[in-house]
Parts: sequence; structure tokens; C-alpha cells
Amino acid sequence: MRRILCMLVAAVIVGSIVAGCTASPQPPVAPAGGGANQNWQAEWQKLVEAGKREGTVSVYTTWLPEIRAALTERFKQNYGISLEFATVSGGQELAAKMEKERTAGLYLADVIGTALSITTTVMKPIGIVAPLEPMLILPEARDTRAQLAGRLFLDAEQKYFVPLTASYDPFLSRNTELVKEGELKSYYDVLDPKWRGKIMMNDPTHIGGGNNLVTLLTKQWGEDKTRDFLRQLVKQEPALSRDYRLQAEWVAKGKVAVGVGVPTSQIRTFQKVGAPVAFVRPKEGGLVTQGGPGGMTLPAGKLPHPNAARVFINWLLTKEGETVFSKAFLQPAWRLDVPTEGLEELVPPPGAVIEDDEFDSGLASRRDLAKEIFAPLLAR
Repeated sequence: MRRILCMLVAAVIVGSIVAGCTASPQPPVAPAGGGANQNWQAEWQKLVEAGKREGTVSVYTTWLPEIRAALTERFKQNYGISLEFATVSGGQELAAKMEKERTAGLYLADVIGTALSITTTVMKPIGIVAPLEPMLILPEARDTRAQLAGRLFLDAEQKYFVPLTASYDPFLSRNTELVKEGELKSYYDVLDPKWRGKIMMNDPTHIGGGNNLVTLLTKQWGEDKTRDFLRQLVKQEPALSRDYRLQAEWVAKGKVAVGVGVPTSQIRTFQKVGAPVAFVRPKEGGLVTQGGPGGMTLPAGKLPHPNAARVFINWLLTKEGETVFSKAFLQPAWRLDVPTEGLEELVPPPGAVIEDDEFDSGLASRRDLAKEIFAPLLAR
């Protein structure tokens, strides 16, 4: 009977409390068959109380203001613990900031909100991140059956990085007033002479959507065919930028007609306010990514608020936590049980390629390829 009751209440969310009540939030019940430690509930309650005494979680991230505000409000409501954010404009800058602090002997971050590519190709090699799996305690947070493709970590062996969003990135976007629906059906359609000088591209020589596209095409087409395509794309004279906001703004405002590798999160932001911009799903397929910095990793070394940080990490990986994140980020969640209403065009199709550590292992060589081919544009 006890097992049946556990199964019936498996969907209870983390830390649900009544406003104004002084009692500690109740932890969720372990999902049936989750293989949870029988003592996890008592351990969780002790952890929450210790986290409350610390009072704060320090998050280093490039998450958008809307995400930071939504997480802060709900987490404080649930646990009485504040979130304090240190933000920079991009993942490279975030890694540089943390490396500089470590050199000075400073350990100021509890959690890092970033992208997989930054974690595995930049932060991990310089030793500023650590495996995140030991921080997990809630069975709901650990349950792989709730995760896309049954994967909780995108670096399966070392388990440094957990995704929070699963956005299908088609790498193409269009201004709907300048490009009619159906005009772009393939990546090769971007090579039509009528789009010359009317394309904005995420700089493919830098970590981001442009380089991800180069990597995807190389894996699908081989290097020779990819080189040929990129050389033809250079002849279209695309504008190259590393400013995510600027890229989407140019497409949305009609300064260009087509976006290549422009972050989906930024396109969604302009869609939300009614701008004439839409995604294009090319027949060659896209990539399942975190839609930008839609993931989380753990700083190496001593954490300033270890208990509060552990509470936050576990809560953020529950259905409630990822629902809050998904709604604020305007991206589908990595968890399969989070609603996707209004985000249907970004939901990954079955069998789509997933960006993981194996995929990102080719980013460096693909950047070199991009530097070689896009050199005429970079020299301007």
C-alpha cells in the first residue's frame, strides 16, 4: 500500500509551501522504481535547513534578466534562500572572470549557468568546473526517465554538465515581411543571389550557433561538401557578429532578411513582442541544443554556500524548477514532463542530433575551418 501511495503522489513538486507558513517546504516523493536512497527525505530536510542558514546562492551566469528574476522569486518563495547573480555578456567572458578570480585565490561562485560548449571546451580544460552528479539528492532530479533521450548529463562519462532546455535549432530564421514562407526550404536556398548582402550570421569562428552549424554540416555532409557550401556562403557577403542581441535585432527589424546561426532564445524574445521574425526548418535538419546558456555546471573547489547551492541545483532539476526556467527562457525544457505550450516550433523532432560533449569535441577544428574560409569577411 505504501508503494502505491508513493506512485500516486510522485508528481508532487519540490518545496511546495503555503504563503506565509513558517514550516519547512516538503520534499517531493521519490518516483516509483527510481532506486532512491531510503534516507533521502531526512537528508533533504537537513540540507534545506542548512541552506536557509547560509541564506544565499551565488550564481555566475549569462542567463537573461527574465530568467534571473523568475528563478529568484520562486526559489525565495519556496525555501527562503536568496539568489545573487554575477553576470557577463558571454561564456568566454564568464570563464575569463572565474579564471582571474581563481588566480587571486577567490572562490565566489556556487553555481555556473552556461552552455555545454563553454563548459567542455573552455572551463573544463582550465580546471574551473567539477562533476555535478555528487550534488544530486532528490530522486525527481536524478530520474533519467523524465529526461530527453534518457540523458541527464550531456557529458555522460564525467558528468559535469546538465541541460535545462532542449531547443531544436534549425540555424535559419527569416524576417517574415522580406522572406515568404516556403522560400527557404534548404540551407542551399540561402545561396540564392537575391539574398546577397541580406544575411546576418553568428560569427562561425567563435563558439556559438554559427560554429555549431559548421560542425553539424561537417558531420552530416563531410568536410569537402561543407567547405564548398561555406565558400559559396561567403560570396553572399553575410554580416558576421558575436553580439547575440544585435543579430536577432537585425533580422527582426528587417535590416537583413535571413539569419544564420542566430540564437533561438533571442529570436523568441523578439517574437514575444510581435516582431516579424520566424524560424525556418531546413530539410537537412538542425541540432538539439540548450538554446544558448540553457544549462548548469558546478565550480571546482570550495563553494561559499555549499548547502544552499545544493538545494538550488536539485530544485532547478525538478519539474517545477525547469518549468520556471523554460517559461522565462522561452525554450522547451529538457524534462519531458514540462509543458511546451507556445513553444511547439522549438520542440526537437524524434531522432534529431543532440549537441553533447562528443559533438563539441569538433568545435575547435571547425573554428579553424571557419577562420580559413571566412577570412575575406573577417579582414574587413
